[in-house]
Amino acid sequence: MASLTLTWTAASPAPANGYRIKYWPTSTPASISTISPNPIASPYTINGLDELTAYTGTIESSCEGAAYSTAVSWNTPNIVLNYFYFATKFSCAGCTQVATNVFVWSATLLTVGNYYKLDNFIYRLDSAEPWDTGYTDISAYTASGTTCAELCPSNITIEISLELAGGGRAQATGQAVLYTSSDGTNYTVASTVLNTQGASESITPIPGNYYYLRVTKTGCVGESCGAVRPQVDWNINGTSYGPNVGGIPNGAFVNSDPIQIATSGTNSYNFYGYVDFVI
Repeated sequence: MASLTLTWTAASPAPANGYRIKYWPTSTPASISTISPNPIASPYTINGLDELTAYTGTIESSCEGAAYSTAVSWNTPNIVLNYFYFATKFSCAGCTQVATNVFVWSATLLTVGNYYKLDNFIYRLDSAEPWDTGYTDISAYTASGTTCAELCPSNITIEISLELAGGGRAQATGQAVLYTSSDGTNYTVASTVLNTQGASESITPIPGNYYYLRVTKTGCVGESCGAVRPQVDWNINGTSYGPNVGGIPNGAFVNSDPIQIATSGTNSYNFYGYVDFVI
């Protein structure tokens, strides 16, 4: 529920019975409510109102003998004006500006000029605005700061690499590809395809995203190929995990566990792919 504070100029002389205030949702003028008892002075706060609802009302002096002054009308576009803003939207991938005049809303009062992060985007609040439709709810913002880079730090790193069996017993071919997702469900490719011995790549990650490495055995020649399989290890800030081990046939693949990387701080993630004898 929300509230609305009315302020008015006091009548002179002061009305004997205070002020009569009536109000209703602008869209339903027949739903009239009357404050009881009458307020005796300005300001007065009406509680228990619906959020995201425009209200209209009247205020009039209540005089002796059940007489009233001429009613003065008031209205508000929305009872939480200061919670709506126009913003510039940035992607956390390099703090790239992607849109301007984005209409956003928060359940708490925010500061115009500050930056607020929601998922993989940053919103810089440019101005407070009256309520309208079609806004983006940023109530779940995780931080505020003075720059986009402060909320999307560049000191989070991901490294991927691939090792292939290459001895006399077996010579394997394969590939390793990194995938990413903002929600842990819908993944897209986040790296080039590593498919040569010793290939590696550094990835600029999106803070807070999920990542996993997929390693595929594409082929093998040699008498011991039946023991060669795709495998993946990973390391988070110096702590090792895995391995996850796939099957033996050509075309078999294995994924690392999905990892949600940090949203801030200094963190390193290393994914190691192998198409080799079990390590």
